[in-house]
This record gives sequence, structure tokens and C-alpha cells, in this order.
Amino acid sequence: MLLQKKIGQSIVRYREFNNKQLSDAINLPWCIMGDFNEMLCSSDKVGDVPLTISRTRRLNDFLAHTRSINANVQGGVFTWKKLLRGQVVYEKLDRVLFKEDCAQLFSHYLVINGYFTCSNHAFVLLNTEPAHPPQRGTNFKY
Repeated sequence: MLLQKKIGQSIVRYREFNNKQLSDAINLPWCIMGDFNEMLCSSDKVGDVPLTISRTRRLNDFLAHTRSINANVQGGVFTWKKLLRGQVVYEKLDRVLFKEDCAQLFSHYLVINGYFTCSNHAFVLLNTEPAHPPQRGTNFKY
């Protein structure tokens, strides 16, 4: 999780991260999940000001640079919502990224975007062994 701390703060900063450290970390299989505050394409946002291509460039550049993929998901499309100027805005900010070799290690992974509860973020569940579903009755807590 070397990258998570730096990337979790802002995807824009990955270039500020020492390139040697980043390159060394990239050589290992990894998976990062969380709130990236970035979007990949225009369909990742509904409401308010339309998404610009430059706003999608940072995350797309990061995926290309690290040879990683955005995980396929089931469930909800959007993971964040907010009322702005009287209009509800939905965005897909929370996601799971796999380096390509890590995705091959967990080729049967399952990512589920949950529902909005007491937060403006929906939960994101990653199960690397979907043949063994999570125990029922456990509460999700922020």
C-alpha cells in the first residue's frame, strides 16, 4: 500500500512522488481502492457543470503510466452525491484500481458499489474470493 497514502491524498500528486519509488512499487502487483476525487469519463458525472476532458486526463494518465485498470463493478454507478445550487450531483469518485498483473492474480474478483446511507459516499466492496461471500450480519462502518 505504498501508493495508497500518496494517491489517497490526490491523484494529481503521483508525479510529485519520487519516480524511482513509484517505479519500484509499480513492479509489484498491487490494488488500490478508495476516493480518488477523479473521474475517467463524462459518464462518471451527472448534474451541475459537465465534466471536461482535462478533468478526466489525470486518472487516465495514471492508469496508463502504471499499467493498471479500473475494476469492473456491479451495483450502483455513482459513489458520491451532493446538493449543489439546488441540484443533486452524482459522481463516481470511489473506485478499485488493479495493476494488470494483480488483476490476473485475482481474476474472479467482485467489486460492488453499494448504496448511500449516512454519508455522501456509497460504500465500495472488494471481494477477491467471491466463491466465499462475506459473512451476513456484519455492519459496515465509516
